[in-house]
Amino acid sequence: MQLTALLTLVGVSFYAAVGVSAAGNFAASCYNIGLLDMTLTAACDDGTGRRLTTYLNLNNCVGNFNGQLKCAKE
Repeated sequence: MQLTALLTLVGVSFYAAVGVSAAGNFAASCYNIGLLDMTLTAACDDGTGRRLTTYLNLNNCVGNFNGQLKCAKE
């Protein structure tokens, strides 16, 4: 349950922060999505038919702002 909420937060964060393609639904084009400690990993389509393994340190893009998790700028 917590992982689902966190992945949803991250997906929404990317959409709001950088206008991710696929309307912010990274799960539609990424596979093998996982979370280990504070690192989100996935193999994502790059638009040319290849899948690239990518990593995201959540400490770099999510922060605690007065008790609320929000998108943080890198």
